[in-house]
Amino acid sequence: MSQHTLSALFIPKSVAVIGASSKANRAGNVVMRNLLASGFSGPIMPVTPKYKAVLGVLSYANIEQLPQVPELAIICLQFQRITPVLTQLAQLGCKATVIIASGVLATDDGKKHQQQWQDIAESMGIRILGANSLA
Repeated sequence: MSQHTLSALFIPKSVAVIGASSKANRAGNVVMRNLLASGFSGPIMPVTPKYKAVLGVLSYANIEQLPQVPELAIICLQFQRITPVLTQLAQLGCKATVIIASGVLATDDGKKHQQQWQDIAESMGIRILGANSLA
């Protein structure tokens, strides 16, 4: 992959927050608050089946409902749930993801998932930052 695809990580035109939350102590809430406070001017699209809106922003129950393909997806899910989400985002044409998940390298299962993410990144052309990897 070329370096120009890194712009989707650092200067995205649109962002989806997969696992957005209205609960203050959740990663999906912190990410939403930071995006809103940063003055980001592009679309912010929270994805969660639990809430109709997160911090006043209309949310979508699943990735299929997004009104556009996000250039960057920030995934705030348990690592066991990430592989199908990452695959779906790559198939849609999302260019980059940030994975916020803990405990990935603490177990063999987590290491197996991380390898699957790297395989998806290489085969489907999506950049991944996080969970102890940059692919």
